[in-house]
Formats: sequence, structure tokens, C-alpha cells
Amino acid sequence: CALVCKTWHKISLDPALWHTVNLTGKKMSSSLLSVTVQKQPVGLILDHSNIGKQHLNWLLPRIPQTKELSLVGLDYNPTVAILNTCNCPMLQALNLSHVSNLTDNALHKLLTTPRDSRPGLLDKKSRLKNIRSLVLNGTEISDISLRYITQYLPMLNHLSISGCWKVSDAG
Repeated sequence: CALVCKTWHKISLDPALWHTVNLTGKKMSSSLLSVTVQKQPVGLILDHSNIGKQHLNWLLPRIPQTKELSLVGLDYNPTVAILNTCNCPMLQALNLSHVSNLTDNALHKLLTTPRDSRPGLLDKKSRLKNIRSLVLNGTEISDISLRYITQYLPMLNHLSISGCWKVSDAG
């Protein structure tokens, strides 16, 4: 659409139009990821896409302004597990609904200190510590994960665990 005229092209580049980039169900390619990096979205939706570990590992350090990330329907290992890296943006909202193999142990690994580091990084804590909204609907977490969430996410003010059948009333 930006090929119509110079004015339309100029308008299409306005950052206000690129607040959230929705790539739900898309087949990831190098050019699609490059355009996403150029737009520097605050919100990125990668639900039910074919994004893999390599793509996500390449993308995360290049979108430091991203505050909201949705990975609905992806597989924890190896794709979602890449969030436990020092290159992950400081997210405020994370949607991991229906992420397969997202268990108590997997969530604990996501929320703890990353194993990698980079020069100049003074804060060694999890890059997910500033999350205010966490959606875990339809995952395999239990009461144990709720303890991890309270321990590692002090800023959290919205938690959704609908359909998490292992969570009890005591949790």
C-alpha cells in the first residue's frame, strides 16, 4: 500500500501506526522480521506463528522498546524458553496462553536469573521482573507456579490462569 504515492508512503511510516505489530499465524521470514525491527513496536503478537528459537533469539535484542509480547500457542521448548536471556526486552505484559509444555519447572526457569550475560549489564536479575500482566491460560502450571510468580514478579497486578486444571483452590 505504501507504493501508491509519496504522501501515502510518508503516512505509512508514522510510528503511531506501528504501536502493535500483529503477526498471528504468519510464516516468519527474514524480511518480515527486519520490517518488525525497523518499526520498533511497543506490542508484538506472535500467536500461532512458526517463529522458532533462532528467529526469536535474533529478534529479541533488536526490539528493546517492546513492552508487550504474546506467544499464544507456541511450544515452550525451545522457542519460549529463549525469553530467559539477558537480551530479552524489559516486558510489562506477557501472554503465554496455551504454550505447550509450560510446566512449573519451565515457568521457574523463565522467571529466574538468565544464564547468559553481556558486558555492561549491571542488573543480573530476570528481564521479566517488571511484568505487570501475565496470562497463562490453558497451561500445565500448578500451585507451585503461583508461588514462583509471587516470588519473582513483585510488580504483577493482573494474572490470568483460566483453564489451568492443575491449580487448586488452595493455590
